Amino acid sequence: MSSSPFQMNQGIMSTWSIVSDIIGWIYNLSFYFDKEIQEEYQSRHPDSDGNLVRMNDVVFSIHGFVISLFILLQTCVYKKHETQKISSFAASFVWLACMVAVLVVSTIHYGGAIWLDFMYYLSSVKLIISFIKYLPQVWINYKRKSTQGWSVQYIIWDLSGGVLSIIQLLLDAYIDGDWSGIEGDNVKLGLGIIVIGYDFIFLFQHYILYYSHQHFVTIPQDRRSLLADSRVPIEDDDGNSVSSYNSSMNRRPINANRNYGSTNISLYAASV
Repeated sequence: MSSSPFQMNQGIMSTWSIVSDIIGWIYNLSFYFDKEIQEEYQSRHPDSDGNLVRMNDVVFSIHGFVISLFILLQTCVYKKHETQKISSFAASFVWLACMVAVLVVSTIHYGGAIWLDFMYYLSSVKLIISFIKYLPQVWINYKRKSTQGWSVQYIIWDLSGGVLSIIQLLLDAYIDGDWSGIEGDNVKLGLGIIVIGYDFIFLFQHYILYYSHQHFVTIPQDRRSLLADSRVPIEDDDGNSVSSYNSSMNRRPINANRNYGSTNISLYAASV
C-alpha cells in the first residue's frame, strides 16, 4: 500500500476496512464495558463466568478503527485515479447491512429481541466483510500470475495474529472452564479461521505457485546501474558524442517503469 511518499492513495481497502473496524469497535467495547450486554450474555449462558472479550481485544479494535480512519482520510486528501471509487457492490452491501441493523433495533424496541442479538448480528456482518475483502487480492495475484510488488511480510504478521488470537481464545475458555465462551465470542474464532485460511492461500501463491515469476530489482542495484549508465557517452541525432552530463539532463530515468519489491501494486483495487 502506498500513500504519503508519493502523495497518492492507491489500492487501499478503505471501504470494507472502515466498516469492519467500526463494527469490531462497537462489538468489543459493548461486551467489555456494557453491563446490560454482560447481563444478557450471562442470562443466555447461565453456566458461564462471563464472555471472553479481553482488554487486548478492545485495544486491538480501537487501533484498527483509528488506522482505518486515517487511511480513509488519505483517500479523501491524496490524489487517486479516476477509476478508483466505491464499487456498487460495496455500497449496496453497506446500505443493506445498515437497513437490517435498523430492523433489528426496531425489533429490540418492540420486545422481539435483545441487544445481545444485535451484537451477534454485527459480528456476522464483520465475518462476511472479512471473507469478502481478501478475495480481490487472491484474484489479482491469480490474474497476474505473480505476487511481485506485494508485501508478504504483512501476511506473515497477519497469520501470526490469527493463530495467536485463536490460541488465546482456547486458553481463556480452558482457564475459565467454560467452552461455551468460544461460541459466545464467535467473531474472534471466525476471524481467526478466515485470516489463517486466506494467509495460507497467499503464502502458497507467493512461495510456491508464482515463486518462479518473481523478478525483484533492489534499490542499490538500480542505483549502481544508473550511475554506470550516466558515465557512458551517448550520441546525438547527428552521430556526435555528447557529454554524459548533458545527455543525462535529457534522458528519461531508466527506473521510471520499474516496480520495486517494497511497493504494493494495486492492492485490493478491484473491490474499492
